[in-house]
Amino acid sequence: FLLRFCGCAAAEEGNKVLGGKPCLPNSQPWQAALFSGFRLICGGTLIHPSWVVSAAHCRKSSIFPVRLGEHHLRRIDWSEQLKLSSKAIVHPEFNRRTLNNDIMMIKLLTPATLNDKVKVLDLSTNCPEPGTKCLISGWGTTIPWDGPVIKYIY
Repeated sequence: FLLRFCGCAAAEEGNKVLGGKPCLPNSQPWQAALFSGFRLICGGTLIHPSWVVSAAHCRKSSIFPVRLGEHHLRRIDWSEQLKLSSKAIVHPEFNRRTLNNDIMMIKLLTPATLNDKVKVLDLSTNCPEPGTKCLISGWGTTIPWDGPVIKYIY
């Protein structure tokens, strides 16, 4: 399958958002946080009220918690929505060794409630030209001991 978009980045603990800066609260309303229990495993992007796209290497099981409307993972913002996945569809040609085709679709058990803090990312219908700038966001750190606030980079 083919998907065209900018906006999804792995966010495992310890990953760096090189040159990243803290996002303004809720400025990335399509950003999703994928968890294994209470541990952040990756970021994702809400592309439909019922679907999140993320990296296939993030799949730990078929069912896991997905948090939407987050800005700071260790604070209650009162804008969060906790959803469970009902299934995860990994690209059929994903290669765990080379990470080729490292993409998966996550179906939410119940759709997200869209509002000013939770929105779907508008997907492009065109392939971007080489060199086109895109924004990448996630919960990676920018410096040692950095907090769990969403970051971005252009």
